[in-house]
Amino acid sequence: PAAAVASMEMIEVSPQGLSVLAADPGIAAAVVETPAADPDLQRWRVQDLSAGGYGLLVDRGAAEAVLLQGLVALRNHETGGWIVGSVVRKQPNRARGVLVGIEVLGYRPIPVELIPEGPSNVPAVFLPGIDSGGRDDALLLPIGDFRAGNRYALRVGGRRYGVRLNRIIGKGADWISARFEIDWKT
Repeated sequence: PAAAVASMEMIEVSPQGLSVLAADPGIAAAVVETPAADPDLQRWRVQDLSAGGYGLLVDRGAAEAVLLQGLVALRNHETGGWIVGSVVRKQPNRARGVLVGIEVLGYRPIPVELIPEGPSNVPAVFLPGIDSGGRDDALLLPIGDFRAGNRYALRVGGRRYGVRLNRIIGKGADWISARFEIDWKT
């Protein structure tokens, strides 16, 4: 019911972090009455917040499909953009389901394709950092496609960049997040 949702807290997500806001009753009613257009999307309840992520309350059935150290994409309802995170904890909660801990990897992910010196392209996600100098930027890619020093061409916004992977900053069962150097651009 809308009254129950209206009393819940909403989160605001930005590159500066997460903050808790009182829910707007108009938004709460829209959340209750509007079903998700995509059947693959699920709504999870925010349980708690931290500086680098948050805890989400998930029903047991949905939690089984969530892999520890797996990737999740979260929708920022304010901007319509996506947030990429990694599941760092799954803790059963007897009364309510499973508490899933999410570490935020990037607030403005950009899907890209890395063109290797070899035969096939590699799907990846560019994770811009919050510093304008690019020191915190990273690439998220399948773990089997990472080797320190791998060189790729990357096409973004009509420009082409030569990038070299260098340092691992995070990884899961099937993904890796790495820093990179730009060798050239055209």
